[in-house]
This record gives sequence, structure tokens and C-alpha cells, in this order.
Amino acid sequence: MDARLKKQNENGKSQAQQAPKDGGSSQPSIIEWIVGTVSALLTLAMIGFLSYHAFEKQNTIPQLAVVVEEIRPVDDVYHAAFRIVNEGNATAAGVLVVGELRSGGEVVEEREVTFDYVPSLSERQGALIFENDPSTHNLQIEPHGYSEP
Repeated sequence: MDARLKKQNENGKSQAQQAPKDGGSSQPSIIEWIVGTVSALLTLAMIGFLSYHAFEKQNTIPQLAVVVEEIRPVDDVYHAAFRIVNEGNATAAGVLVVGELRSGGEVVEEREVTFDYVPSLSERQGALIFENDPSTHNLQIEPHGYSEP
């Protein structure tokens, strides 16, 4: 037999039979079991969450709405501040928002702004700048279009 395999220490035990040098046992401790179990559960939960979102929400569209926040006079113009809210599960790109000041059914002034992205379940803020006072006219701000990113 190979002399290296028969090498024994002073106690007569082969090197393979020696206890670990750190004084611990070769079995995992309870802390290691808990950490391993929690890690496995978190990994499974993450895989389940990503799978659900990958397959469940594929055929959705953006649901855009505009909420006028306030009208602020600044120098000789009026800033109509608003939020655009996407309550859908899809992102909208190149969102065109058009604001009109109407008086008696006639459009007095029209402005527009384009948002690069409005992600799903989020909101963005913006403002339209009018020369006429929106508080003396019928102000309508609406999303008019978007593209898929």
C-alpha cells in the first residue's frame, strides 16, 4: 500500500478520521439550516413573482389620465401644472398631452407636451404654458397618444 495513505498521527488515527481543526462538528449548525431555508424560500418567492409578472400581464395597455394640479401666473404667462398617471400595467412611450383653452366651444389657445416615458403604475409631472388665463376659460388637458417602447 501507498505509504501516504497509511500515514497516521501520534494518536493512531488516520488523517481522514481526524476531527476538524476548528473544534466544530462536521454537521451544519442550526443557524446554517435557518439561513439556508430562508435563502431557498426567498429564491423560490422571487422566481414565482417574476414568472407571474412575465406571463400574467403580457396583453395589457397603458391607462393614462391627466390631473390638473394648479395654475400659476408667472410674469405674463400662466403655467398649468398637471400629473399624468398610468394606472395600466404597460409602459407608454412618447406620450402626447394636449391642453386647450376653450370659450363657448371655440378653441382660444392650444398647447402640447410630449413625455418620453410614463412607466406602468406610475406618474409624471409637467406643465403647459398659456398666454391666456386658464381660470377664465374652460381648460382641458388630455393624453392624445403614445407608442409602445
